[in-house]
Amino acid sequence: VTKPITIYGLTFSTPATSEVLPCPVCCHAHHSLGSDLGTQGLFSWNNRIVFTHELLNAFTSAFTASETPFSAFCLTVRQAYLDHSREMEFCSDETFVQVWFRFTQIQTLDSGMWCPTCGSSPGVVIADGISLRTHVSKLTASIQPPTYVDETSEKIESISSYHARGLPAIIQRDMQNIINKIMTAPATCNTPDNISDIVKLGNLYPQLWAFIQLYLCNGTKSVYYKSYRDLIQQITAPDIVLQLCM
Repeated sequence: VTKPITIYGLTFSTPATSEVLPCPVCCHAHHSLGSDLGTQGLFSWNNRIVFTHELLNAFTSAFTASETPFSAFCLTVRQAYLDHSREMEFCSDETFVQVWFRFTQIQTLDSGMWCPTCGSSPGVVIADGISLRTHVSKLTASIQPPTYVDETSEKIESISSYHARGLPAIIQRDMQNIINKIMTAPATCNTPDNISDIVKLGNLYPQLWAFIQLYLCNGTKSVYYKSYRDLIQQITAPDIVLQLCM
């Protein structure tokens, strides 16, 4: 049986035909056996749409070299298709994601990483693709990470991971707004007069308020002005405070 197929390439798609045989096991009208097109540089997804190795390998190269997301890569392919023909369309992002992962399962992809104890395939792999922490050059011997505990640390038997997602260092929204107003005001040695509830800020967070006063008094002449400002903004951010120690 000959059926029409669409071959998706890197810059354009091509209509073609392919010979298929009815599947002898499932006996379903839409289930059929197609040709192995691997030797032709093609990867058949469902005997109706086919992807070139050039296209799939292009995303692999882009992803490993610059961490290109699927959506961005598919957008560039669609733009290339439009340059070739206004009527030419690329497949959906969801379809391309499924096809690429299936394609990589039959590839030999070796990163070259090797554990001296476990070899090339350790039982447990911990990976982190996000870096949200203070640079090592900013650390001193007198500073402990927020995860450090001792006998004076508060003990909590259990905590909900759902509620843990919203644990900013400054939990009061009005206090966050006050600090943000201070940071946006002109840098002078005096506290801005048009900001209320500063006394409340000093009572709730005396150490932070003392640090803000240090930032204000030194002003832009201090060599640490930008570092002070960045740290205060990080502490005031509404994000979870544990990001500061990741």
